[in-house]
Amino acid sequence: MGAKLLNTSVCKFEGFYNTNYNIYSKDDKVYLVDWNGTIVVQKDFKPGQYKSFMSNSMFGIVDKNGKEVVKPIYDDISDPFLFGKYAIVKRNELYGLVDKNGKEVTKIIYDVIMPFKNGYAMVARNGFWTFLNEEGKEIVKPQFTRVYNFDPCMIAFVKRCGFVGVLGSRGVILPTKYRYCRYLLEGKVIVYRNKGLFGLYFIQNDKLIKPRYSFVGPYTDGVFKIIYRGKEGTINLNGEEKF
Repeated sequence: MGAKLLNTSVCKFEGFYNTNYNIYSKDDKVYLVDWNGTIVVQKDFKPGQYKSFMSNSMFGIVDKNGKEVVKPIYDDISDPFLFGKYAIVKRNELYGLVDKNGKEVTKIIYDVIMPFKNGYAMVARNGFWTFLNEEGKEIVKPQFTRVYNFDPCMIAFVKRCGFVGVLGSRGVILPTKYRYCRYLLEGKVIVYRNKGLFGLYFIQNDKLIKPRYSFVGPYTDGVFKIIYRGKEGTINLNGEEKF
């Protein structure tokens, strides 16, 4: 499925997000887009609920009645609660989160904070990536050079030193030590290889099978073809083998 582009000429510009993205709104939707116009995040939107303001060259946030909810003590504010229950604030070139009571939910220590998606936000600190949960807590310490294929099940492929692993909502599922690790069936099954053998991770029932198969075939008629110690068989989406 290709990337979706936003026709920004018919949208209202709401501001910048970090340094790499713009925020636009149209009707009841708000969009985070990159410089190419590709939609990164799309959410329902009620305009005019909150907005940033400046006092003595510092930024804060007021609600729709003009009541101050975040004190003007920040160098910049990227997202006044447009994408969720937190705003992104900036101080000394670093970012953090504040809630609608003005409380700092995280320390202001991140190079980048992306909007929350499926209950998690990608963040970078000192050049390494991880995720924050909805409480603003890191799932694991930032340690990955790249994060990609983040899906609604909160499964992400992560990369470090040229090796790939898998991160889930409870932490590391597969450590970053594999050269070959990808979806066998998107959103459902991951296949990875170690020392010439294939292992499988079944996302929906959180089942991990260590590398043992010399062959894993495509998904056909509800099963994958497998070869284990020279024997041909099948395995279904519950991880149940049949020889």
